[in-house]
Amino acid sequence: MIYWTSYNFLGYALYKLKYIPMNGLLKSSFITTSIIGGFMVYVYPRKMIARFGDKKIQIPYPLLIIGDFFTHQLPLLDTLYTPYEYPLCGGYLIPSMYIWYGINKYRLKNTDKIYGISLEKLMVATLGLIGSFGYYQHYYLKNKN
Repeated sequence: MIYWTSYNFLGYALYKLKYIPMNGLLKSSFITTSIIGGFMVYVYPRKMIARFGDKKIQIPYPLLIIGDFFTHQLPLLDTLYTPYEYPLCGGYLIPSMYIWYGINKYRLKNTDKIYGISLEKLMVATLGLIGSFGYYQHYYLKNKN
């Protein structure tokens, strides 16, 4: 099972370590992961079970909140007003999402176990968010100036 948070936080770490520049793809990932991750922690709270070999450990809710802050909210808060250093459209996040989705569908029989929510519903919500931010960035801001 592969969590999108892993990709998102890796992108944030690579940006902070100055390996990659700030661009629309990173910012789109930070925004969507912040909203979807926040939804899953605060609005539709799920149990998170960490697996270590045969052991299963349920993560307490206060640790989920702390984890959400550091892996979902902090990247967004830290970079929201950071200007783009490289002109790369956030729409390029969509092929990455489908690759991630395909890998998880191939590796798992029941992908609902990843987050406890239908993976297809999460994909539709994420595509809607990316489309909304793309519209705002490409049409609203462009025509406003």
